[in-house]
Amino acid sequence: MLRFFFFDRLRNRLPSAGDESRHLKVDKLVNDSFASLQQPNPETGLRWLHLSRALERMESIRFQPRMVPRLAYALVAVAAIAFGVYLFNTTPEPSREQYSTKRGQQLRVALHDHSEIFLNASTHLEVDRIEEGKPRRVVLAGEALFRVHANGNPFIVETAYGTVEVVGTEFNVRARDGTMEVALLQGAVKVRAEDSTLVLAPRQIAVCFAGTAPQRFGMIPADEYPGWLNGKLFLHQTSFEEACEELELRFAISITMGDPQVRSAVISGVVDARTPQTALRALCALVQKNYRYDGTAYYIY
Repeated sequence: MLRFFFFDRLRNRLPSAGDESRHLKVDKLVNDSFASLQQPNPETGLRWLHLSRALERMESIRFQPRMVPRLAYALVAVAAIAFGVYLFNTTPEPSREQYSTKRGQQLRVALHDHSEIFLNASTHLEVDRIEEGKPRRVVLAGEALFRVHANGNPFIVETAYGTVEVVGTEFNVRARDGTMEVALLQGAVKVRAEDSTLVLAPRQIAVCFAGTAPQRFGMIPADEYPGWLNGKLFLHQTSFEEACEELELRFAISITMGDPQVRSAVISGVVDARTPQTALRALCALVQKNYRYDGTAYYIY
């Protein structure tokens, strides 16, 4: 391009007054220059090849930083998925199973060792995972009947007031209001509290108050014990108020007493408690009172 510009300016400066030979010389120079420009130059092709390769290297360098993060993100994603699958397959099972009942509810719990537990109303039970060759453990708050299948391993019931240990037997445990009551229907149990152990024989009842050693309390009053499973209410020197509280718990009802003195009345006996009405009818007869129901609560008057 520089040579073309130079010869064009040179031709414009030459005089145009009839000097034919000089014009011919100039035209020849220009034509020769164009011819040289049109001829392929090996150096030019080689330089274009070097330039093309350099541009390719620059492009590869330019895109490399983008490819590396993408590859890193992909590797992180694969690692995260693999770790999630590992956690899913290796997450340990819960060490305890939990069961609860509300007021007016009962629940049967079947354990993996073929034992059965029947929960009374307002009861919470936690069952440790059963492992072969190790003691079976449950934690109880409330009342439950246990039918323990004998398999050679101890069965331990823990409460806030003491523990009960058996191998295979049937017994009822009530742990409420600062007292644990254990009634043995068949087999043998050990009741422990405050570093003291009491062994019960069939049909015996033991009581353990909070912070005291267990002691024998008497005998099971009837074959229908425990009453909450058989539609009965067993009363032994029980206040009328406590009896009504048991009915409220069992049937999820509300009972109001108009006479304050009736609360402390002490009663004993076996009451038909298949329904709130049959139970209240019998209780009121014992204290010479009546009751009525307004659709939401029972009133003693």
